[in-house]
Amino acid sequence: PELPVMLAPSPRRVAIVGAGIGGLALAHALRTLDTGVEEISVFDRRNELKPGIGGGIQINGGAAVLERLGLGGELKALALPVRRILSRKSGGVELLDID
Repeated sequence: PELPVMLAPSPRRVAIVGAGIGGLALAHALRTLDTGVEEISVFDRRNELKPGIGGGIQINGGAAVLERLGLGGELKALALPVRRILSRKSGGVELLDID
């Protein structure tokens, strides 16, 4: 006899650790998609988010995900296009130069 599959209910409260691109995209997705999540808390070591704090990110294929979440326009308005990629080993030997 086959045992019935028991699915756990979706959590109603979610805590996300890290307000980087992944954490904020997850929070946005949980808020805008039909997930059943009612409360989302995002925790980060900084107590505020503002431009110029943290490192840059290169999202390539991730841009398609952000577009599907309705963030494409904001992304294009705030993004700085890559003009050149230069990669070197720690000793200074050039590995890649795309201009």
